[in-house]
Formats: sequence, C-alpha cells, structure tokens
Amino acid sequence: MSTSATAGPMTGLWPVSRMTLRLARVRILAWVVLMTVLTVAVARAWDSLYPTAQGRLEFSAALQASPALTSLLGPLYDPVSTGGLTAWRLGSGMVLVLGLASIFLVVKHTRADESVGRTDLIRSARVGRASPTLAAFGAAAVIDLAFGATSTAALVLLGEAPSGAAAFGLSVAGGALVFASVGVLAAQAVSTSRAANGLASLVLAASFMAYAVGNADSDLDAIALATPFGWASRTRPFAGETWTWVALLFAVAALLLVVGLVVSTRRDVGAALIGTRSGRRQAAPWLRSVTTLAWRVDRGQLVTWVLAMLMLGVFVGYLAKTASDLLSSNPQLSQFLERLGGDAGVTDSYVLVMIAVLSFGSAAYAVSTLLRTHADEESGRLELLLSVPASRRSLLSSRALLVAGGVVVIQAAVGLGVGLSNGAANDDLRTLVPRYVAVALLAVPAVWVIAGWTVAVIGAVPRFTWLAWLALAYCVTIGELGPILGLPDWTLRTTPFWFTPAWPVEEMSVVPVVALVVVSLVLAAWGVLRFERRDIPG
Repeated sequence: MSTSATAGPMTGLWPVSRMTLRLARVRILAWVVLMTVLTVAVARAWDSLYPTAQGRLEFSAALQASPALTSLLGPLYDPVSTGGLTAWRLGSGMVLVLGLASIFLVVKHTRADESVGRTDLIRSARVGRASPTLAAFGAAAVIDLAFGATSTAALVLLGEAPSGAAAFGLSVAGGALVFASVGVLAAQAVSTSRAANGLASLVLAASFMAYAVGNADSDLDAIALATPFGWASRTRPFAGETWTWVALLFAVAALLLVVGLVVSTRRDVGAALIGTRSGRRQAAPWLRSVTTLAWRVDRGQLVTWVLAMLMLGVFVGYLAKTASDLLSSNPQLSQFLERLGGDAGVTDSYVLVMIAVLSFGSAAYAVSTLLRTHADEESGRLELLLSVPASRRSLLSSRALLVAGGVVVIQAAVGLGVGLSNGAANDDLRTLVPRYVAVALLAVPAVWVIAGWTVAVIGAVPRFTWLAWLALAYCVTIGELGPILGLPDWTLRTTPFWFTPAWPVEEMSVVPVVALVVVSLVLAAWGVLRFERRDIPG
C-alpha cells in the first residue's frame, strides 16, 4: 500500500506548496511586476491626457453617449479622480489577463502534471489527494493577491485614496481567483491539459462577452451582474466602495475551489469526470505523415483562435466610429493615439493600433502551439513518434509551417472582422473589407519573427522555453507602455512589430517586410537544425 493511501486529503500540503511556488516563482514575479507597472503607467498617463477636472467631466459625458466603449470597460463611476479613471480603464482587462494566467498556472500543476506522471511521483510520498490541487491554486492566489497588494500600494504612493486603491486591488484579485477556481474544476472535468485550458478559457471568454452585452444596454444589466467581471466593476473603486461585491468574489472563488477539491479526492489520478471518446480502431488513411498528424492535433486550437479573433475584430470595427468621435473631442488624446499609430487620422490611427494589439494574440497562438512540441518531448510522446520512420526535422518544421499558415488565417480573420463591422457602419464593405484585411496581414511577418524565435528556443535551449513567452511579453510591454511612458524611439525599434508598415496611411515599403521574413526564416532554420542534432529530451 502506498504511503498516500493512509494520508488525509491535505497531508503534505506545505512541502508540495513550497515545491509548486519554487517551480512557478519566475512566472509569478513576471506577472506581478508587469501588471503593476502597467497600472502605474496608465495612472500617470491620465494626468497628461486629461489634466483638468473639466476635461475629465467632458470625457465622461462623451463616454455616456458611447455605449460601445462602456460595454467593453464597464461604467465609469468616478470620472474626476485619477484612481477612478484607472480602475475603469484597467479593471475588467486586469481580471481577464490575470484570470487567464491563473487558469494556465493551475492547469499546469494539476492536469498537466497528471498527464506526464509527476503527480504519481508526488503521491508516492505521504501526500494527500487534495494537496497538489490546493497547492496549484495557492500559486495562482499568490499572483492575484500579490498584484492586489502591489497595485494598492502603487496607487496610494501616487496620491490616491487608500480605500479606493484597496477596492481596486481586491476586486481584480477576487475576480482572477474565481477563474483560478474554474481552472481547478476544468482540470477535474477533462483528461488533458489542453482541453482543461480550453474549457476554462471558454468559460472566461463567455463571461466577458456576457459582461460586455450587459453593459451595452441598461435593460440587460442583470446579465453583467451574473459574471465576476460585473461583480468586480460594481465594487466601485474611488466612488463609494461597495465591499459586498468583493466578499462575493472571494466567496464564490472559495466555493468553486471546495467543489474542485472534493472532486479531486474522489477520482483516480489521470481519470476525469468527462470520459475520453474512443478513437477509431485504425487511423484514417490521410494520417500518414507528421504534417497531417500535427494538423489533426492542432486544428481545434486554430479554429478557436480564428473565431475568437474574428469576434474581437468585429468589436474593434464596431467601436471605430464611436472612438473617433470621442477622441476628436480631446486634442491631447488624439495626438497620443496618432503617436501610437503613425501620421494617420484619428480613425485610421485607432484601427491601426487595435489591429497591432490583436496581432499580439496571433503571436500568443504561435508560441503556445509551437511549445506543444516541447510538451510532447517532456511527456515522452515525441520519442514514440520518432520510433517510426519520421525525422526530427519533419516533426518540428511541419508544425512550424502549419503555425505560420495559421497566423495568416488568424490575421485575415482580424481584418475581416474589422472590415465587416466598420464597412457595414459606413456602407462601404467593398472598400473597407479588403483594406483592413491587407492591414492585418502586414503584421504577419512580425508575428513570424516571434514564432521563429520560439522554434529556436525549442531547438537550442528547451529547458528555457519561457524565453519564448518573455520575448512576446517584451514586445507587448514596449509596444504598449513605450509611448505612454515616453520612452525613446529606439526602444520601440527593438521589437519586430515596430517595423510593420503603416499602410495605407503611410507609403508602403517592402524592405522591412522582407527583412522580417528573412529573420524569421533564419531563426526557424537554426532552431530546426539544433533540434535535429541535440539529445531527446534536451
């Protein structure tokens, strides 16, 4: 009998928690620092964009006439204080981002560890059934609560009211913890980490869309209040805080966690509440190459990304005219946006900036899909594939080629969504659809550079796959915070996205496009070459 068979559900929680925190320490630190810096940057930016109370009140009045913006960011309760504006601008976005980070972390240290056998190894010691799950949730809680503490301290140091700062930090932390608990439940429900991440992310996305729909119409407010995003927003930081909603967030997170822990103690390691569908007795004839196998494995993720980015593109196009009217009323904000988007008009600058932001999502698809090769290597599946007539070169290069094509499809979906919604609003589909599809496709070479870098990391330094995510995080940070913080232009040139042509508002140049393609090919080729020559696993 194993030692864990006689242990209580929480036996060994402290040592397992220490191990999980040690493994996730870099990820935890990176998320907390990045989100806190973003909070400070946005808070400081309001003082330059709307330095007077009158300007902020005019902004609020224009916002009230723009339900499209309110649907995304929620109602603005305090338009005068910097803290109120910051909480409105970042609240729902922070819950969304930290919720995703919490889901991925929880699934990584629960279902993913079960899939590769780590949980069996841990449970061979005196460790209870619920300890690994609770330890994983604890690591996610460290990210969320640490951000709550650091953001509160940062806003207080900037001169904002302590009660409002605490309400903002706790509401974001509580919302993210709810989705961490959703990640715990998803890890119990399905048998693979990919499916668990997808299921929990789908719940988060559906919750955010319901929140946006509820905010768009006051008659549908009950829909927004049925989501954690709505609860966090109704906390009303800096506008007469309502702490009941904060308590509700933490209570729901605790309730979902308890349910997940109970389920984890009643199922076998590796089992799931939703059984895995049996496959065919024999593989389909078209599954005879590593390329078609990679397509079969990755197609679900690609379809999900395409649909999600298409919807986001539609929303961006829908907001374009409203945002144009709002931005035109503030010369400082117009100048700021034009600095981000180039020497374009306000509307074109808005569209260019938003398409550039969505291209980061395409890069996230590329990184996450390519890193599946490393996950297969760690789990031993790669060695099984190499036992048949298949070369290492074909294994990595085929997935890289499919990802490159997937990036093209995703960016085309973004442009299509923007063109359809904005073209319908302006009764000019014939012109705007191909125009915005072309604009979105111009970002493909920059995304390919990130993909090429990921292939190079997998091939050369597989133990440091976090370098792939670090490169993307650097691009996002410099691209989004650089103009806000007034960083010199040379810092922007250190990211591949800076070289994306700003056509059609600027003259088209093929030189940077060709250069980005060449760099991506060189990185990918070097990664494949190194992958072919090193040991498996690396």
